[in-house]
Amino acid sequence: MCTNQMCCDVHKTARLKIEAEFLDKILCDVKEVPWYVKGKLKVLPCLIDVLGVEKVLETIPELPDNLVRGLSLNYLAPVSGEVYKASLHNMLKSKSLETMCNFWRTHWLHVLLMKTIC
Repeated sequence: MCTNQMCCDVHKTARLKIEAEFLDKILCDVKEVPWYVKGKLKVLPCLIDVLGVEKVLETIPELPDNLVRGLSLNYLAPVSGEVYKASLHNMLKSKSLETMCNFWRTHWLHVLLMKTIC
């Protein structure tokens, strides 16, 4: 155990950096998995909760479209719904209502309208 506060802060900062790099690596690995693989979608709610929906959508911009496609497949519908729910929960937790609505409109509205119309 560190007796010096500065030493403890350095260790904590190093640990957080390693954790962030690890989570970024997992997110990049998840991105490489095809959209129709159920295991990919099972990991995403955890990553959204830890990294935030902005970071996940920045790394995987096609996620909203893939989730809407997944909702039309019986084996992917439950997990696709969980990922969407985790996204909404994270937005509600981290943003004001107005900012959340704008964020949702930017990332989700066009996908939902296009899939409904087409």
